[in-house]
Amino acid sequence: MSISLSHSISAKVLIGVSSENGESLKYSRKQFNGELKSAYSCVINQLDSNYDVITVPQARHIKMLQNNEVDIAMPLLLLPQRDLFATRSATIYQVGYELISHSTNPDLSIENLRRQAN
Repeated sequence: MSISLSHSISAKVLIGVSSENGESLKYSRKQFNGELKSAYSCVINQLDSNYDVITVPQARHIKMLQNNEVDIAMPLLLLPQRDLFATRSATIYQVGYELISHSTNPDLSIENLRRQAN
């Protein structure tokens, strides 16, 4: 996970959080909850100003960052096209994903899965 900044931060920081984090991160009653709580707290503890948090769907979250409607957007994948409108931080939290399948096909490589999808 990294954070992305849309522009220089003003006196009160608006933090956008994706509503699509499942149980790994929730924001309620001015508190973060879930396994990603410590990563978010790490970022927020570094702020020298007051902040508000909004929770929005991921697509809206990215659009708000692009339109300078939020100061910080967390979490976001690192993608080159986002570098065109945001400044990324160093990696704060890294997640690995694995594919688990009932398939009898032993070749679960990305290349083979793409071939099967076409």
